[in-house]
Amino acid sequence: MTNQPTIRISKERKEQLAAYASAAGCLYGALSISEFVEVFNSYEFDETDEREATLALQRYEKANPDEVEYSLYKEFITGPTLHPGDFEEDIEKLHELRAEQERKPRFYPETDNFPKFADAGYIDPAQPYADLKAYILKNKLRKDNGLDGVDGDLLNLHELIQDGTDPSALIQYFLDIGYPLNLDDMDKMNAFLGIVMNAHNNTRMFENNGFTPNELMEIRRENMPKEPVIHHPKKVGRNEPCPCGSGKKFKKCCYLTEESGSAQLSQSERKLFYEAWYKLLDYVNRKLNVVDYKFSMKYPGYHDETLLHKIRGRLWESPELIGEFLFGPDKPHRLSDEELRLVESWDKCHIKGQFVLMKYTPEYAVLMRMDEGEPNKLYGVKGMTTSIAEAVHRKIPYILETVLLPFGDKIIYDSFMGSHGIKFGGGIMTMFDEEYTKAEREFGVVTKL
Repeated sequence: MTNQPTIRISKERKEQLAAYASAAGCLYGALSISEFVEVFNSYEFDETDEREATLALQRYEKANPDEVEYSLYKEFITGPTLHPGDFEEDIEKLHELRAEQERKPRFYPETDNFPKFADAGYIDPAQPYADLKAYILKNKLRKDNGLDGVDGDLLNLHELIQDGTDPSALIQYFLDIGYPLNLDDMDKMNAFLGIVMNAHNNTRMFENNGFTPNELMEIRRENMPKEPVIHHPKKVGRNEPCPCGSGKKFKKCCYLTEESGSAQLSQSERKLFYEAWYKLLDYVNRKLNVVDYKFSMKYPGYHDETLLHKIRGRLWESPELIGEFLFGPDKPHRLSDEELRLVESWDKCHIKGQFVLMKYTPEYAVLMRMDEGEPNKLYGVKGMTTSIAEAVHRKIPYILETVLLPFGDKIIYDSFMGSHGIKFGGGIMTMFDEEYTKAEREFGVVTKL
């Protein structure tokens, strides 16, 4: 076999490729040489290939070891948080990260913004972290600015989130570095948790190939299949542990809820709700031109849930639209008398907010309100087509965002639930239990709005 001729690469070309590798390493955490070539060639007219890129990066790293924010390991380029060539544990981390990245799209910044990512301390988007900093300083959780104060804390937080740290550990991070967070003050804890989660959901993460969780969620919504997909939940044996995390056997816990059928609306009640709900959303869509979509007003029937969710979001941004729908001069609602009474009750009372799913009973799920400035009341909420226990099928407590609505002498939700999926440590679990006991003692469980 003859040796390949040595490639001469100019100093400027090596610097250019190294700058891209540093930015790619800081943004993506890790990528293959072939993926790096795709990234580089998507921005530069003078394209590279795997051989030139590998040699240029090897030579530049050897000559300038203190100036680069990347490392080369076999066929991979890694960022400053991974050094698989030096630490054996980082080899496993690299393979775990690559498994997480698989089949996810890649984020490509604007051309002028890509070089900024070569600075490991660059944060994009910056506003969620600016909001968190303002909250910390306003509430005197930290007095000092700069890298020895709140700015350093936020850079560390950004690195933790970017590296895929579980959201449940983020509050613990602030506790560990001495932030005076009062676990007994539910309102303040909720406010701080909300602003930290906003930062988390708007951080460019390695496992998402540079996309933020919010951006990736939006991409997935846009690419949802247009035909209905039926998901069959894993069958739980009657003697197996209940998936809600109660510690009881399934047959003595959520199985009772599913068997009774009393924790959800009946078929006739569902028909009443959905046909009134579809007419309201159709009005909002025609009024605001949210999406190009033609409604079927009959239940049951197929609807694109992604589009409905967008319209529903605009409704709760402007809930006065319910009154316009009901009482506008052109009487646009086309409601039966029973539907009219139901929608009128939504106009008078609806509760939009954040809740903790605390408990399941055979009659309802118990949701505890978490919004700042509002009492932490408990609400007994019925499911729609299934019980909430069966719909969520997650270990509790579990944070949800939804809108509670009256349904005669019952409480339901508006058919959409958003979740944060946070796992809680013992301190916060204890706080939830204490708040639950306090709310139950003061208000009981509210079952009618």
